[in-house]
Amino acid sequence: MRLDEYTGFNNIPNYNAAISPGRHCPLFGVASILRHIEGSTIIYLGTQDCVYYAQKQNLERQIVHGNSSNITRSLAVQVSESDLVFGMGPQVEKLLREEIKKEDNQAIFLVTSCSIELISENLQGIVDKLLKETEKFIGLIPIENFKTFSYLEGIEKALDFLIQYTGKFKSEKKTYAILGARKKGAEDSEPSKYLKKLGYRLIGILPYNINLEELKELSKAEINLVLEPCGLSAAESLHQKYGIPYVRFDRFLCLKATIEAWEKLGNLTNKDTDRFIVEETKKIEELSEEVRKKLEGKSFFYSEKVLYPFETCLFLSKLGMEATCIFVGSSMDRTDEIRQELLKYSNPRIWKNAEKRSREKMLEEERPDYFIGNNSEKLEEYGTVGVQFPIEAGKVGFEYYKDSLKLLLEANKEFKNEGI
Repeated sequence: MRLDEYTGFNNIPNYNAAISPGRHCPLFGVASILRHIEGSTIIYLGTQDCVYYAQKQNLERQIVHGNSSNITRSLAVQVSESDLVFGMGPQVEKLLREEIKKEDNQAIFLVTSCSIELISENLQGIVDKLLKETEKFIGLIPIENFKTFSYLEGIEKALDFLIQYTGKFKSEKKTYAILGARKKGAEDSEPSKYLKKLGYRLIGILPYNINLEELKELSKAEINLVLEPCGLSAAESLHQKYGIPYVRFDRFLCLKATIEAWEKLGNLTNKDTDRFIVEETKKIEELSEEVRKKLEGKSFFYSEKVLYPFETCLFLSKLGMEATCIFVGSSMDRTDEIRQELLKYSNPRIWKNAEKRSREKMLEEERPDYFIGNNSEKLEEYGTVGVQFPIEAGKVGFEYYKDSLKLLLEANKEFKNEGI
């Protein structure tokens, strides 16, 4: 398929039929979010492989943070063939009642894998019944894997679900929250430092580093910062529910979007950000021209997983490079505007679910000048330069844009595409 034939993520052809646990399924996206919510219990209900890999993510977090009463507790409940045939309602209700009696949790999340879709078990009815008997929060998150292969959709679904737990509080002046950050460092990001300098107080980072009490009071924030694509839907929900304005810094490599974000943040804080924008834009233009001189006419394969693919390819195309193949990950551009603009520069092939060996085969055959993404492939053998744009919670805005340009500049210093 070529870029001009693209109509949506689901119509992109799979380069490989085989899939590996994790990135392909929204269940693992949900697991990657809920494991950060301290003081809760997660019950994974599904087939053996599903619940094993989902619980594994939670155990990995416990290893990093050590044994703590606040760490999320997880249970893996394997569904048997008889459960699928005769149902499991009474067993699930009994398990939930046992968890409600425990004093070390404030909320219980029941997450079901796609196999549960095959039976007509009314798990939501059980949850609704128990909610009338307890003050603890109990939530059901069903996974519809048959409809998608994207774990990012699971992340968004989990964040949207958690917004239900928030309560309605009066907005506190000079407070802000960060949405979408899943790693340490978000509090030191460019816009976060700006707000702190103005005397704003950070009240929560969803999902990283937030407990149930902070989650409940998230509506107190005066401003929300979206630092990763997965936080956008949650920001929109909080805006609709409580009227909290949000500023998008999730479009890492779109200069226009970054400028607009800083203009909006300036307006919300009643501060003039024009001078800062002009200074940073000038630095970027000068650096871009330096990079353009070295990259003009160079071809590239694209394979980043989290960045918006068309936006990133357009960023590279404006530097004089030519996209010849795009391997998309879980993240996709939110509008078609960027794709249409990218078509003015090139019409690359587009694939999804391309594993390492398949990419290596294409690299060997076509030998692009650059490979943008996870560069574990045997790039040197093909005379290809590898560049990976890192996703760090503390890197957004102008800082990320400049660092990306510097990465391209450094990677190109000793460039020679002579092949084998």
